[in-house]
Amino acid sequence: MGHTTIVEGRLTIPTRAVNAWAASAYSDASTDEARREELLAALAERVSCDAADPVHTTVNTDGEVTAYLDGDWCSSYIEGMLTVLAENGATGRVLFPNEGWGYELADHKVRHLESGQMWPNDQMLVLQVSAPGRDRHRAIYLTDHAACRAIHRLHSDWFGQAPTPADLDAALATLAAAGADVTCEAIPFAA
Repeated sequence: MGHTTIVEGRLTIPTRAVNAWAASAYSDASTDEARREELLAALAERVSCDAADPVHTTVNTDGEVTAYLDGDWCSSYIEGMLTVLAENGATGRVLFPNEGWGYELADHKVRHLESGQMWPNDQMLVLQVSAPGRDRHRAIYLTDHAACRAIHRLHSDWFGQAPTPADLDAALATLAAAGADVTCEAIPFAA
């Protein structure tokens, strides 16, 4: 970590986990709300995103916060933070879908997840793209979203800036219409 990667996640963080993290970070915040804001700022420092806020939240009436992560870089320091949160009741997942692994917070601990554990009934996508005068792109993606981001990047690099659809089939059709040979095959993880 500490480099470009897709980060997706959802964490449910009770007040006691916020307070435990604040104590471990030597926070001098005097209210639950101030400690929660410090935690969310620290989480945003560990998960960044080019164009948008990488952490979106909802807060329940009891102070429990649900944090949604959507970033493109992750600090290796996130694991220590997740450990403190999990030990104090936080639950959820932080996933790195392009790399095929992630973290799960459950039962007061953090465990590492591999692709098959992350999406046990799901599949991976094998994307192959070639175009005249261009290198061949061949990669495995774990989500439609990740494949669409790759297609957008390829389209921009190869054919210039142009919007590509967020739907995988439509994004593939856009590349094909631009002159690329495209195949995308879904393979079950069990294979």
